[in-house]
Amino acid sequence: MTDTVTETVAAIPQQEPPLPEALGARRIAGVLAEHTGEPVTAADVDELVDQEHLVAVDSFKGWPMYATAAALALDVDLVRSVVADRLAWEAASLPRDAAAERIGWHWSDIARMGREGRITTGRGDRYLITDLDKLAEEADGEQYITAQAAAELLEIRASDWKYVEAAGWIEPAETYERAVGRRRSVTVVLYRLGDVRDLRDMPGVEWEAARGVKPGAPSPLREYAKLAPTRAAAVKGFCQELADRHGTTVWAWHSPYSGGWELDWARTEDGPTKETVRKELAAAACAHPVTPLSRAGAMC
Repeated sequence: MTDTVTETVAAIPQQEPPLPEALGARRIAGVLAEHTGEPVTAADVDELVDQEHLVAVDSFKGWPMYATAAALALDVDLVRSVVADRLAWEAASLPRDAAAERIGWHWSDIARMGREGRITTGRGDRYLITDLDKLAEEADGEQYITAQAAAELLEIRASDWKYVEAAGWIEPAETYERAVGRRRSVTVVLYRLGDVRDLRDMPGVEWEAARGVKPGAPSPLREYAKLAPTRAAAVKGFCQELADRHGTTVWAWHSPYSGGWELDWARTEDGPTKETVRKELAAAACAHPVTPLSRAGAMC
């Protein structure tokens, strides 16, 4: 009797439990994948949302939820086209780190070129391979490198690089803050690779003598640095020019906290704005790290 009951129960079709009325992107993707036979992912659901074919009806722990019935009601060809577009883009593009490895650039250069529109970017923060290869061929030297890498390229000691910058032969291309430990950060200065390469052809510089200097011995490059105006003189000269141009009083001081220069100006009705000062700083020949203060005296 027991065997007969077991066989009877086994013969009854087992029904799947009903789907929830709303699901997150990952589970909606699974529902659509089963419904369409396509490898739908959460990224495809995001694209359907961007195209306004799906809208969030609820949220769970901050994550949007989408109506299951609305997802199943989507046109199958629409879903397939979204998936096909993603697969085609993934085949023609690379994520940031892989893009950097492909052409031998630092990831920050790849990201910068993307922001500047030099490389086509798209879904998933990916970069078009044909643009990457073209960039590698046509933009050699536009990468940014650290002072250590610049010194290695010139075959000089890292300690000698400070004389190169002090001589006024090169200016930083960009700076960024890098975390050191949990509560501290340091400012990393970057230089354009092409500018560093150009230094090798600078006439009158005894590069060979600098390259042969033994550890601990004085650098012959320090003589060139002595000929350049000091940073203080350059900053104060800029302040005087700024004051003359705008008919106001400008003053500058070296901050013991930031290690850089800060400047402020008399807050007159016709005085320069912070944006004006920033633009003039960027165009000035003395473009050392200088922080313009606001007209109320607060840091920018």
